[in-house]
Amino acid sequence: MSIQIPGTLVIKTITGRYGDFNTAKLSTSIGEFVIKDAVLDQYTAGRYEGSFLIQQIKPSYYSTAGGTLIVEIRAYLESMSLDGFDATVTADDEMIQDPVEEEAPQLPDLEPEPAEFETPTFEIPPVEIPSLEDKITFITVGDKPQKTQSKPKTESSEEMPFGMTEAELEQQADPDPDKALFGLIWPLGQEVRLDATVDRLTQRSQVARLRELGYEMDIKSQMWKQPAYT
Repeated sequence: MSIQIPGTLVIKTITGRYGDFNTAKLSTSIGEFVIKDAVLDQYTAGRYEGSFLIQQIKPSYYSTAGGTLIVEIRAYLESMSLDGFDATVTADDEMIQDPVEEEAPQLPDLEPEPAEFETPTFEIPPVEIPSLEDKITFITVGDKPQKTQSKPKTESSEEMPFGMTEAELEQQADPDPDKALFGLIWPLGQEVRLDATVDRLTQRSQVARLRELGYEMDIKSQMWKQPAYT
């Protein structure tokens, strides 16, 4: 069961193994929770006031590279409505793990036991050596061996995909990188809403590209807009 509650969301940007990512703390009347939803990567660091629809609250834990066990109370948001924004954020030395690393499967670090090998023994069967006469090829004087020349392979129009020219095939092999990055929401319009179903790393690349193209996040509509429409 989801609950709607007002609160303050403090987003911080942290540099990890896979680049920059955002994490946040949500302060409410019922407690303080850690937020690591993928949607946070679309926002800049700062303090946001608003109303939050919390879908689930549960404990979460992970261990750092130094062997420290981190336990936190995680809240998962179904939606949020933001009003105010303050860019002032106090930095701290808290160790936070990138959610991408949490979602990656962890394999057990096991060292294989040394195997004991026995020296194999082989029996070499006798080999018959052919006589010299079997290796000699007799030719008649006057006969000339025929030489075959390989012709360079040329790609004919019959080998091309049906209905496509060579230029179209090259264009298909090297598509527009922005089209490949944004997928179904390409071409971009004046307002852009990112697909929430893509993986985190793809979304981070989309956010970085939108900022390069001059788009800005409108916190009220939660859409990316060009400056003339913000």
